[in-house]
Amino acid sequence: MRGVEPNLRGVKVEDEVLEDLEFRLISRLSVRASSQIVDAASKFSSKIELIHNGNHANAKTIFEILLLSKIIDPSGQSRDLPAGTPVRIRIQGADAAAAMKVMSRLMSDASAWPA
Repeated sequence: MRGVEPNLRGVKVEDEVLEDLEFRLISRLSVRASSQIVDAASKFSSKIELIHNGNHANAKTIFEILLLSKIIDPSGQSRDLPAGTPVRIRIQGADAAAAMKVMSRLMSDASAWPA
């Protein structure tokens, strides 16, 4: 699994499962990669979030992912999160385990990310 440093935890919360995975971006979080995340996440009923630096993005909404992927530098300029940036996926719901398998596979697939 190139580019991923997984830290996977599964916790049962009442009748729902909470899955949590920290990974490092293989490359910048482009529109193409973001749309693939949305496509994969939309197949599940669970709540799926990407988290970076305390900011949360619904993984089923490309606009939120693209906002999360931008950082403002001290000069006020917007730039993409660089490769190697740690990002967390948090999934909560009845199909969380299945969703995490798909999402972790996608996040480790170098072909999904721009060079």
